[in-house]
Amino acid sequence: MRKPLQEEISLKIKVSPVLMTTGKIRQTKKENPAADVPISRRETKTDRMSARPVSPVRRMRNSRLYPLLLLFALLLSCAEGEVYYRFQHIDKGRWYHDSTMQFHMDSLKLQAGERYDFSIEISTNGAYPYRDVWMQVTHNLTDTLLQNDTLHFRIADDYGRWLGNGLGGLNQLSQPLFRSLPLDTASRYVIKLRQVMDADPLSGIEKIGIKVTIHQPE
Repeated sequence: MRKPLQEEISLKIKVSPVLMTTGKIRQTKKENPAADVPISRRETKTDRMSARPVSPVRRMRNSRLYPLLLLFALLLSCAEGEVYYRFQHIDKGRWYHDSTMQFHMDSLKLQAGERYDFSIEISTNGAYPYRDVWMQVTHNLTDTLLQNDTLHFRIADDYGRWLGNGLGGLNQLSQPLFRSLPLDTASRYVIKLRQVMDADPLSGIEKIGIKVTIHQPE
């Protein structure tokens, strides 16, 4: 007796089990040219990341608060013994390898017997594609001759959250450079900053600054 057609078809079909696999998403990494620069610090590779967009409503709200917060920040910095604070804007937020930011600190109001803290101030926007930044620093803060060093610091954490303070679609981060440094009141100091990332130009950098404050013992 012939089997029903439906039953015959079902016998010919082989059931293949669906295999479910899980795994971690790997972050893409690119070799950084800063590895070729002689440094005394430990090197790490640069992790590319995408920035979170800022809503127009939130950007407008933050822009209204910006003048008040900026005034408050200036007053607070003066109270903390600030003696120098300069920013240089980067044209269209595109920082090229051959574009060096120079800070001539002839106007430092130094006091005899005091020690000073130096920091690099960096402002980025939502187009910045990395979690970190590498800079070549040239200075004469610790010697009469210019010295080269390479500075590396994080812009965002491992989850893509910006470090520092965000305001009006911008993020500002302060990176310590020197602490408790004695300075000669008769010397003319200079600091030069150049980006050594693998991108040329490096997008998303709005401005770079140097801040000097009187060291406050802990």
